[in-house]
Amino acid sequence: MNVDGKEKNGIGRLTALLLAGAAVFALVRAAGGVRQAGEKLLLASAVMTMPQGASALFRRTDEQAGQQSADSDEPPEPPSAEASASEEKSRLPEGRSGRAPEEKSGGEETSGSAEESAEESEPAEESPAPEIAPDNAGVVIEKKYTAVEGGIYIAYGNGIIKNSTSLTRTRILKELDEPFGFVPDAEAEGPLVLIVHTHATESYEPYGTGVYDRRFPFRSTDNSVNVVSVGETLMRTLEQNGIPTAHATVQHDDPSYNGSYSRSAETVKKYLELYPTIRFVLDIHRDAIEPQPGRILKPTTEIDGRKAAQVMIISGCDDGTMDMPDYFENLRFAAALQDRMETLFPGLTRPVFFCYRKYNMDLSPGALLIEVGSHGNTLEEAKYSAELIGRALAELLRGA
Repeated sequence: MNVDGKEKNGIGRLTALLLAGAAVFALVRAAGGVRQAGEKLLLASAVMTMPQGASALFRRTDEQAGQQSADSDEPPEPPSAEASASEEKSRLPEGRSGRAPEEKSGGEETSGSAEESAEESEPAEESPAPEIAPDNAGVVIEKKYTAVEGGIYIAYGNGIIKNSTSLTRTRILKELDEPFGFVPDAEAEGPLVLIVHTHATESYEPYGTGVYDRRFPFRSTDNSVNVVSVGETLMRTLEQNGIPTAHATVQHDDPSYNGSYSRSAETVKKYLELYPTIRFVLDIHRDAIEPQPGRILKPTTEIDGRKAAQVMIISGCDDGTMDMPDYFENLRFAAALQDRMETLFPGLTRPVFFCYRKYNMDLSPGALLIEVGSHGNTLEEAKYSAELIGRALAELLRGA
């Protein structure tokens, strides 16, 4: 039988498709199952057809890989605080409260299972709202993280520090013996604390039912439901307790997660220049803990009869390459704040994570990154924790 050129091309394309299909099937089997791989392919297909702003919520980038779990044994290289001119989007802060004009800025910061011991319990079964198809339903597991003195865990006051550096326990305790070095200026006029969000679009589980929708991205540019709302509660609590506070609501992670820390560094620098009274910079995040597909963890405790999202403070250490000579001052602040939180609200915190990461902490000796709950917590639980953080921090600063 004669085969013309068009038929040959058609047969060639068919052969290529069959070979590609066989390769995909082999990859699917290697990935551990048709359904899981199918979900990934469907998600990728959906992202390709979504508007640019929406697909950015699902985008994972090189920086995202760099900002991996706060509980990882091998911390990644810290992000550079130097922003390129093309990345610069922040504008000069405005207003009495020190709020910067909002800018849309997405990514995912994940955390592996923590090494601390935990009391684990599955919440009582409730009907999810809205109803979730079984194939899309995942389980939310509550955990109360605790740790005791020993090994990499160092007790300080009523708190615990998780030492993920090569520094010895003796060296760290010697540095912590130095007093928390803050002397308030009663005559200063301006904010004392700056709240910022490098990953402002991080959001929480909408329903406290113990079940979550695996298609939900846990990202939102709506500041009433993302981590900016948590920062707003913290700012309001500090102000109510006599601590002048500025809140930068710039979304540094939308539309691109890559470069978030560079952009937030520029925002912090502008606030520090505009308000020389700022002494403490709190970068408020929410964690993401998914030990296995379909199961996410919500670090939770109960304070005064209400559920609160547990809080983890991250304090960076210089390995000699980060130009962060005052990192022990940051650690003293972290240890003092955790001690005060645990004194007032036992169980509120997870161990302070002391690690070789920078997270813009070179910009101020009072700069910390604070994870308020995880993506399994509800917004209300996180906002309650922000209120408790504010009360403890206000008492610490007033008492200093």
